[in-house]
Amino acid sequence: MRIMFALAIMLSFTTMVACSSGGRNGGMPTEKPLVSGTVTKLGTAGFLVEENPAQQSGDTKCWAAVTEKTAVYRQAGKLVEKADPGDIAVGQTVSVWATGPIRESYPCQSTAGTVLILGQ
Repeated sequence: MRIMFALAIMLSFTTMVACSSGGRNGGMPTEKPLVSGTVTKLGTAGFLVEENPAQQSGDTKCWAAVTEKTAVYRQAGKLVEKADPGDIAVGQTVSVWATGPIRESYPCQSTAGTVLILGQ
C-alpha cells in the first residue's frame, strides 16, 4: 500500500513539473519585460538598453549583463527563433527580461534571463 501511495505522489509531482511552463510560453517569458528599447552600448559582458536614447535622464535605461544562461531570441514577423548573444548589436530594438536582483542605480543593472531581438 505504501508503495502505491509513493508511486502516486511521484507520478503527480512528475506531471506537475512536466506541465509547468515556469512563466514561459515556448521558451519566451509571459510576463512584461524589465525594459524594451534600443541597444546603445555593447560591453564585454552585456549591453545598455535605453527606452528613449535621446533623453538624458528620466526614461528607462538598464545595463543587461549576459551570462551563459541568458536565452536570446530573434523575432521576425510572427516567427521567433533562437539566436546567439553575439547577434545583439548597437541600434537594435530589444526586450529584456531580468533574472535575479535588479540593482537600483541609474541606469539600472540586471542580469538578462531572456533577450528578444525585435524586427530583424
